[in-house]
Amino acid sequence: FLDQIYNPLWLQKEHVFEYVSAVITGIPELGAQYAGLRIHADMRVQMFGDHARVKLENARFKTFNKEFIGGVWDTLVHHMEQEADPVPAAFKLHLEAPFQITHRDGVIVQILAAATEPEFITSIKKDFMAGRKP
Repeated sequence: FLDQIYNPLWLQKEHVFEYVSAVITGIPELGAQYAGLRIHADMRVQMFGDHARVKLENARFKTFNKEFIGGVWDTLVHHMEQEADPVPAAFKLHLEAPFQITHRDGVIVQILAAATEPEFITSIKKDFMAGRKP
């Protein structure tokens, strides 16, 4: 979505997108046991020329450590839709706090988050921005 930052129709407007990210680990050769975390949220974006404000909302997550019979991703999506949990209040405050990105010539050069934000929350926000160009 950020590749359209130069489109005048996007500037100074707010857009809402779906954000999904997952981290899973397992050794398929030893069995179908996997552990991980999946996050699903609404992402609100406001574009302003060389920067954008971003905020995750309605965040929910699912942790797991179980055997997956069949496809890992299909099973994970099913469990997320059926059993998503609200994010604990201590993390939700930081996860849903707004942050800002800046770019230079279409390359994201900085992600600005609160100094008090836990490092793993900042990493989730960086993951969101990884590989995306404004």
